[in-house]
Amino acid sequence: MGINFAAVQVQVRKVLDDLFTDQALIRPVTYRRFLSQTFDKALKRNVIAYQDTPLNLIRLTNNQKSAELFTGNKVQVGEVVYIMRASDDPGSKSLKDLITDADQTSIKIKGLKNIFDLAWAISTEAT
Repeated sequence: MGINFAAVQVQVRKVLDDLFTDQALIRPVTYRRFLSQTFDKALKRNVIAYQDTPLNLIRLTNNQKSAELFTGNKVQVGEVVYIMRASDDPGSKSLKDLITDADQTSIKIKGLKNIFDLAWAISTEAT
């Protein structure tokens, strides 16, 4: 016997929308979606292309109890997880994507987890 998620999906979406209006939780970031990587003979190095999308994401810093909830992504204490609404999804996601925060620090993505097609949990490497 499991939860009939369809029966509560509207209410869960409403709570999620309410969370994204809480200025204490959201952070403006740029989601940098990996497009391609090519070798530039003139520069003698790889050149990476990204598509940048400005988003407001919920930023959570993991403590011991919250880290235990993310067993699939092996989130460690002190690491940051961003929550993105599925409706804000910039397209295909990859572990080569980056998140650039307000101070222009590029953060590598460590894990991507779809949450009932309502949101994405994006775990990042510690900075």
